Amino acid sequence: PPKGVGTLVRDAKYGQPQSQIYNICYINGFQTQPGERKSWPVSLLLRGPDGKLVKDSAWADEYILDITSPRTRSRIANRIKPMISSCKRKGFDAVEFDNLDTYYRFPKYISKRDTVQYMKMITRLAHRSGLAVAQKNAAEILQFADEMGTDFAIAESCNKYNECDAFKSVYGRRVLVVEYEENHFKDGCASNLPTILRDRDLVTPNSQDYVYKSC
Repeated sequence: PPKGVGTLVRDAKYGQPQSQIYNICYINGFQTQPGERKSWPVSLLLRGPDGKLVKDSAWADEYILDITSPRTRSRIANRIKPMISSCKRKGFDAVEFDNLDTYYRFPKYISKRDTVQYMKMITRLAHRSGLAVAQKNAAEILQFADEMGTDFAIAESCNKYNECDAFKSVYGRRVLVVEYEENHFKDGCASNLPTILRDRDLVTPNSQDYVYKSC
């Protein structure tokens, strides 16, 4: 990581924590990872009224996990559990369950209540493994932070969408802000929250498109 980095997010499957910094393990907790749909039982994937699997068109080859019933939530959590255990074994400090906001993008299928119940379940699994848990985005459910049990927040573009104060009101300074535009990055620096500026594709430093600033 670049010099001065104090917090690092790495993928649960391929990433390794780095020494002397705070390491967050990335798990796609609400959707399948690209190329991994066939590793999930079809019964745990969400179907629309037409019977077809629901796909997130914003991301290549990501299908929505069906968290709409207690039974499927429990079964999905059991499949997430080994990923959490792997994060712990590798030496990560915390876990980020990505796509918490899937309910916001697919409100016809998934409710806030479904989301909170499932998030509470997988947060407990992480805590039992000794890992802290981030709330990733989803400002609309900040009121349920205590119920979910999350410990801090990762807020993408919260200056752009005027959400940073809402996150700060719940988590204090335990909010990691990620911005993708220079002007919003400057707003984040002025807000006294730890803020970074990144390129949208999160490329590595050897790419000409790489962007990284922090404050």
